[in-house]
Amino acid sequence: MEQILKGFLTIRGVKAAVIVDNEGKKVSAQVDGIQEEELDKATCIAVKAMEEAIKIGEEFILSDILHSIIEFSDYILAIERISPENIFLVISDKQASLGRIKYEIKKCKMHLK
Repeated sequence: MEQILKGFLTIRGVKAAVIVDNEGKKVSAQVDGIQEEELDKATCIAVKAMEEAIKIGEEFILSDILHSIIEFSDYILAIERISPENIFLVISDKQASLGRIKYEIKKCKMHLK
């Protein structure tokens, strides 16, 4: 798992690849260029965003949410549910290729569970 997460750091603009549980506790993380405080905020946002997206999906009787992207003025969060208990989060700057990040997440998802 660590090797897979490290691989995301080779993508231009990626600052962190993190697996967190539904409470926001880090299960595994590879970080390059982001402070711990920023990482904690981003994981909190990812967990809350996924919780709300699930609630909305249930309310409107939609299928399960799998992936979400949140763009802020200075960074991007790519959030993927990899199991009922865990969320995969990739934090990048605005220059990162979202298509590449999403492709790599999809490619590695089975190995991250």
